[in-house]
Amino acid sequence: MIREHYRQIRRILIVVLALNLGVALAKLVVGFVTGSVSMQADGLHSLVDSSSNLVGLAGIWLAARPADANHPYGHRKYETLASIAIGALLLYTVIEILRGAIERLLGGGRPEVTPVSFAVMLVTIAINVVVAVWERRQGERLGSDVLVADATQTRSDIFVSLAVIASLAAAWAGYPQVDALVAVGVAALVARAAWQVLRQASSVLSDEAALPEAALDALVRSVPGVQGTHRVWTRGHQREIYADLDIKVDAGLTVEQGHALAHEVRDRILRRWPQVRHIMVHVEPVVPADASAVERIYHLARQRHLNVHDVRVRSSAPHQQEVALHLEVDPALTLGAAHGLADELEAAIRADLPDVQAVTTHIEGATAAVEPHEDVTETSPALVAAVERVADVAIGAGRCHAVRVYRRGEGDSAVYDLVMHCTLPEALPLAEAHERAERVERALRAAVPRLGAITVHAEPPEPQGAADQGRARPA
Repeated sequence: MIREHYRQIRRILIVVLALNLGVALAKLVVGFVTGSVSMQADGLHSLVDSSSNLVGLAGIWLAARPADANHPYGHRKYETLASIAIGALLLYTVIEILRGAIERLLGGGRPEVTPVSFAVMLVTIAINVVVAVWERRQGERLGSDVLVADATQTRSDIFVSLAVIASLAAAWAGYPQVDALVAVGVAALVARAAWQVLRQASSVLSDEAALPEAALDALVRSVPGVQGTHRVWTRGHQREIYADLDIKVDAGLTVEQGHALAHEVRDRILRRWPQVRHIMVHVEPVVPADASAVERIYHLARQRHLNVHDVRVRSSAPHQQEVALHLEVDPALTLGAAHGLADELEAAIRADLPDVQAVTTHIEGATAAVEPHEDVTETSPALVAAVERVADVAIGAGRCHAVRVYRRGEGDSAVYDLVMHCTLPEALPLAEAHERAERVERALRAAVPRLGAITVHAEPPEPQGAADQGRARPA
């Protein structure tokens, strides 16, 4: 498909090249025969048109090459470089035209005006009008820098030719000095065309914004769940636009939900601007304005890829808060490195929560993903019974069940980890359920020796008729 695209551009340039050569030859021959510097200037301009066609063909040949390891985005910008070369040729034309005009003004002389001169100019104007309109339409349809630049140059040739006709008419009326002055005007028109070509090419090479940021931001915000954009970058040519943007979403969303929002943003942009070739959407979680202090602290930790738990915010007076939290780090870190992570998080908390006067962080090694433990539940009935008796006293008979015992180590150095379930009323506030689970843990540590980690899972009663596991679960 890409090769066919450039093949079409190549065919158009070849046709335009043939027409420009014919026009340039006619103007130059008649200009030299009659001595008209303005017609010679116009002929030189048309000859540059032909040279620019050759430059364009070379640029298209390079741009048509497929993407490779060193050019993953392809070779598209070679076409833009070719349009810069066309602009440079136009500037050279300006210099040559001005040089001829100055020589005529200093040396004198007058052009010979004949009906052939007018006929040649009128015919070439007609050809240039057809070429300029057709080439620009094709360039816009194909999104080609080279065709648009060449059409701009050909369009300037039309105005140049009209100016030449005016100078011939003035010479016919007895004002030969107008010929040199018109040549200066021709140079100005060519310079303007050069500026337009170079301006368009530089906007692509300098990665000027290719889409209106306000319209893009409004489109992104129209996606339900997207709170806004943080950064919007677009670049490229109108036929091949690349976009990079950050979208703000609720920090409480899952990765899957954030990914779905990014896809929806991408799809809407492509529907609005089909010429966009690639979009990179980065999902940036943000905490809602009404989030609690604890929620904001968890978010600050996630931003720094840190794991925290047991976050407590206490207030002793208005606008005076203290924070205590547990920070999990790699056990292989040194104390100094771990303390540095804690300092960074504490500084972020103070900056985000002005009422916080102090932050105390308990640093602990993160638990390994899989720990070697031996399940000794079946061989430790006395320990299981003791655990159940203590739990019965702490929160009520029969509420704790499904006790599992895991041993680490051997003999007198063995440590026992406990996992157990406790059934509590469904309508019980979560804070109260947590306090009861902690009550069980405190009672077990006071009554049973050599306990390690204790995990108490609080749960509501099972639905009526569900199969019981272990002991009865009272409501």
